[in-house]
Amino acid sequence: MTLVVEPSFQPLETGHVRSVVQQHGERRVLHIKTLWTKAGGIEQQILGIIQRSSDARTIHHVAQLVPNVPSRYGLDLVQSDVLTEISVGEDRLHPVVWDRLGLLMPTLRELMRLIAHHSIDLLHVHDNRANFVGAVLARWCKLPLVASLYGHVRTSWKLRVLAWLDHQLLRSADHIIATSPSMMPWIPAACASRITTILNAIETTPLRMSVTERTDLIRQLGLNSQRPIVSLVGRLSEEKGHQVLLAAVPIVLRCFPLTQFVFVGDGPLRRVLEQQVEQAGLASSVRLVGFVDNVRAVMSLADVGVQPSLTESLPLTILETMAQRKAIVATDVGSIREAVVEGETGLLVRPHDSAALAQAIIAMLENVPRRNAMGERGARLVQERFSIATRVLQVHALYQRVFDSRHLFRTTK
Repeated sequence: MTLVVEPSFQPLETGHVRSVVQQHGERRVLHIKTLWTKAGGIEQQILGIIQRSSDARTIHHVAQLVPNVPSRYGLDLVQSDVLTEISVGEDRLHPVVWDRLGLLMPTLRELMRLIAHHSIDLLHVHDNRANFVGAVLARWCKLPLVASLYGHVRTSWKLRVLAWLDHQLLRSADHIIATSPSMMPWIPAACASRITTILNAIETTPLRMSVTERTDLIRQLGLNSQRPIVSLVGRLSEEKGHQVLLAAVPIVLRCFPLTQFVFVGDGPLRRVLEQQVEQAGLASSVRLVGFVDNVRAVMSLADVGVQPSLTESLPLTILETMAQRKAIVATDVGSIREAVVEGETGLLVRPHDSAALAQAIIAMLENVPRRNAMGERGARLVQERFSIATRVLQVHALYQRVFDSRHLFRTTK
């Protein structure tokens, strides 16, 4: 069984791309992203494109697909902390209801209304649901489609089916952005000529906090500044490996009994993790602090940053922790080794291996000069390879290539 969505790469007979882009030099991009959590790495990538763009010709709009039923995770999914009316622009941020009961026509009609009202020239989609509506809208509205691929979670049969469907939908895109080299095997071979790797990126300026601000934050989190701090930042879900780290905690505590472990984030695994912490008698050493207003500030408190993911592409949390001059212990999955260079900017271990994870954390805690040197090298690497300014230039160059290809296609017909 093959899901066929006809390519959006077709001549525009009455579309406005020709009239707006070619006559006036402006281009309007509509980013489409499902809103699942208040803050996330993909939202930060979209905001970087919008805020750091020096191309005044490009006007960015964002459509947030908001589920119309409460999440069973108990999270507030109504508003994003990243893509807001202040950060994006009041007239450029558009919440659109995604009917999780399967009635998609109202969603598609609202998006078509936005496209027509704001004279959108290009669709840029950022997750599997956005890929679906983007594939449909690109064909109906005769617009070019760019799809960014950040990775798939395949920890259940439902997620594996969604990944397969997404694999089929990518065939309809004019161009695909792979956000790390590990994405390449997930992209259909038929799309090989339409793939560009543009690495995830962050604001690389280190956070600066006063002594007072640092002291206040440590107190708010219930930590002790005289004890080692190990941080794990990420959504509380199975693929992020929190339970692997929990199993490693007692091993670390046998060598460094005063170590504090801080889990930052929220998600479906929160209650399970809280129960496991309590049952294991680790409440005095492990804190689940949920969402925080300034994640980078918490990262800056840590002595070691940990990312024990079971499956991953290249998480922004690793780059952000490295930007704070912190050494990393991470699993060797996806494209993490693009940033965590073994023995240089951090230590890599096998996924699911709690004992190896514990030993790597212990090695970091017992050798402060080596840890600090890794942190400095990591900050330099992030500055050189993962700057948001570089990524924005690459994305805008890609937009231009897509427009040029469309124009060439039309003129040769």
